[in-house]
Amino acid sequence: MAMSMAVPCLASKSFINHHKPAVHLTVALLKLEKIPGWMQTVFNDLSISSIIGNLKAVDVSPEMVLLFRALLNSGFLKAEHITSLNIVFQACRKRMYNNGQEHITDKHDRRSITRSDGLAEVCEYLIHLMESQSSPYTNAGNKRLSDEIEMFFRSLTEGNS
Repeated sequence: MAMSMAVPCLASKSFINHHKPAVHLTVALLKLEKIPGWMQTVFNDLSISSIIGNLKAVDVSPEMVLLFRALLNSGFLKAEHITSLNIVFQACRKRMYNNGQEHITDKHDRRSITRSDGLAEVCEYLIHLMESQSSPYTNAGNKRLSDEIEMFFRSLTEGNS
């Protein structure tokens, strides 16, 4: 898993779409009272830096934040990792905010379209609505991702207290 995330040419689209079980397994292993020694080899400084280096705001999922929170709580993240993650998470928050503004604009568009009797405009609106609903940045997805990012930063501040 770490190799696939660290080397983008090795990660296939299907791996990226189905990494959730691997993340949950990794988090479970990191929560064990005695973390297996080989986990430090898998998630060493270079692999974590590579994963963060390949992570863009559009790639951030709640599961990825969960993984980084588990790595943080287990002592695997260094200060430079946290700094880099902060930049990525802030860009992700900005993207979610901008996406939320687009949804507000869509609501205004809906009013003008529903008043129109044009069948073409209604069809165009329905297609737009279906596309927006299939987006990974839906309101529920944004809320979950935002909550995970908040928990990451809360874990960070609790660790420094």
